[in-house]
Amino acid sequence: MKNCQTLLMELEKSAKLKPTARDVEEIMKRIEILEQHPYKIWQGADGRWYTKVKTDGKLKILKKTKRDDLDDAIVSFYRKSDDKNTLAAIYPDWLQYKNCGDQYEQCNQTAVGMGKVL
Repeated sequence: MKNCQTLLMELEKSAKLKPTARDVEEIMKRIEILEQHPYKIWQGADGRWYTKVKTDGKLKILKKTKRDDLDDAIVSFYRKSDDKNTLAAIYPDWLQYKNCGDQYEQCNQTAVGMGKVL
């Protein structure tokens, strides 16, 4: 995998501009996501690049013809899963937890038994 300095130099050469702080931040976040990806990335006999991602509790295989395209797909996948952990997404659960106090599990099971989804 390319290191951050190499990516910044390539960015500078391709655009003939100095990268902005936002560009550097974006590259650093991308590198962090790719380094934390827990599954092996490999090139198959057909020349395609493969890896696995976990979605809905199951492993799904991602495949792309170019390594850069696979890296883009990995970063996109993890950014989409980060969107699910926003305050707007978890606030209703937190509110239910706050209202139930120490009996959250019991309150949650009762609501589910009544056909309500918390």
